[in-house]
Amino acid sequence: MLDAEGCSTSPIEFTNDRHGFNQFVRWTRKESLKGYPLCFVMEPTGVYYEALAMHLTKLGMTVHVVPANRVRDFAKYEGYKTKTDKIDAYILSMLGCENRKLKNWAAPDEQFASIRSLCRLRTSLVKHSTMLKNRLGALTVSSFSDKKTVRICSAALDDIDKNIYKAETEIRNLIDKSEQFKEAVRLSTTIPGIGQTTAAAILAEVGCFANFNNHRQVVSFAGLDVVARQSGPQDPKRHISKKGNSTIRSMLYICAMSAIRFNPKMREFYDRIKKSNPSGKVALVAVMRKLLILMYSVCKSKKPYDPEHSTKN
Repeated sequence: MLDAEGCSTSPIEFTNDRHGFNQFVRWTRKESLKGYPLCFVMEPTGVYYEALAMHLTKLGMTVHVVPANRVRDFAKYEGYKTKTDKIDAYILSMLGCENRKLKNWAAPDEQFASIRSLCRLRTSLVKHSTMLKNRLGALTVSSFSDKKTVRICSAALDDIDKNIYKAETEIRNLIDKSEQFKEAVRLSTTIPGIGQTTAAAILAEVGCFANFNNHRQVVSFAGLDVVARQSGPQDPKRHISKKGNSTIRSMLYICAMSAIRFNPKMREFYDRIKKSNPSGKVALVAVMRKLLILMYSVCKSKKPYDPEHSTKN
């Protein structure tokens, strides 16, 4: 929080739960200047920011969720090179005071939130299923395989697979109830490499791109924006920030692997990147980023994928 002179108040911490949120609101009301509108600015830090944003919005507070790349650019403009939690909080406060063009954050649609929750559950269940399948495979070839262990492992695997099916059924039912979400999934799946399950998971995380003004914001939200780290006269090392939504990145990884195999245009794009940079990882991340931008484009334009324009820019 900044005072009338633009100086930060003494730093204070609150727990990330309802009790902490209420304490935070009481503190801000006590410390805020009378006659000045109070607004809250935050970065989309994974799943942790949303509970607070929801709490503040329900109380009628003005909330701005600013993409990480915009915060980073503002900090750079202000001459800040060091990054700490205290400096980050100050930068966000300055951004809220000096930039009046910040978009008000809108709480996700209830159906979207349910789809997102189910998609995350499904992803977790699939990971557990894969782990148990590997364990079961190891048990069946082991010289000391125990029948009881195999039976329990098989039963646990069956239960998980049944729950995966239930989650997928609920996801499909919820999608069918939302024309907006159903259309976004339809458009996204016109892009080779993106299936219904991965499209639904990504769209649920980004709220069908409703709160994004351009593809750069989406890329930053997913943590796929490129940042440079330079030391002395050496060329800066470039890497993705990974500050954003890890769920989106994991889904896009699956999509990218599929697109490279089955989408000739994307394979050509992948090979071109790999020629200039031998690291397959760099090329793969470029494909992930391209697929996300394509999803944003088809959903915003409401036009299906056009392969003739897929590798431009």
